[in-house]
Amino acid sequence: MNRVFSMLLLPCAASFASNLSISAIAGYGLPFPGQTVGSNSEYAASTGTTEYNTVYSSLADGLRVGGELGFSLNEFVTLSLGGRWESSSEIALSQNSTYTTYTTARSNKISLSGIALLPSVLFTLPGQVVRPYARFSGHFGLPTQVVKGEFSSTSPTATKKSEIKEGKYTGGIAWGFGGGLGMEYILSPSLSILGELNSESWTWAPEKYELTKHTINGVDTLRHESVYTKNTTYSDSYTATGPADTTAPAKATKQSVTYSALALNIGVKFKF
Repeated sequence: MNRVFSMLLLPCAASFASNLSISAIAGYGLPFPGQTVGSNSEYAASTGTTEYNTVYSSLADGLRVGGELGFSLNEFVTLSLGGRWESSSEIALSQNSTYTTYTTARSNKISLSGIALLPSVLFTLPGQVVRPYARFSGHFGLPTQVVKGEFSSTSPTATKKSEIKEGKYTGGIAWGFGGGLGMEYILSPSLSILGELNSESWTWAPEKYELTKHTINGVDTLRHESVYTKNTTYSDSYTATGPADTTAPAKATKQSVTYSALALNIGVKFKF
């Protein structure tokens, strides 16, 4: 009996394995199309004017590294499940002011990193050496956004002030969709090289904020601050009652932000 089962199952297992593939993929996302992430400003008391410049970018850009497991339903359709780590470039925003006797400078640097799960469907055209394909994918991620802020003031008659703050936004699932066009260059029956142009867009609403660093003139003030000033929780709705409880995090409503990027990916594919 065992021999019969082996004779039946082994061909099935071999057929299943022959349809599997695994890929290692790396790429870089470009901030295109970019979104408005803030503005830079310059104030001059001598003229009484402030100049504003909009900053366009995307926290979905930057380096991305991951892998993908694929299963071919037939010669033309492949189901895949990918995963990747991604890290955006840093976006810098500044607000500078020049007064008669002193100046102030404030800057914020924003970056994002995280992991993402990417289920996909690939439609491939036939070919002996080169096989073009189209990809349609979903995006489910767990991002962390880091914000680094600095403030300084200078005056010939007053004490200089330097303040540094760092915090991170976490929680919530980023979700979205993407698609792309690629090409598989077949080196051997078991080895291929991949190249792909991919576009994606995803939305994220963080659930928590934590202040992780706060110094004033080089002195650490974070350990003296309350839970209320260091932490914030975000929800769809909340009720505010009475004086703030300094032993509990502050509360605020969720703010969803959509990010998009155009990425260039390359990879190596191994077929079983």
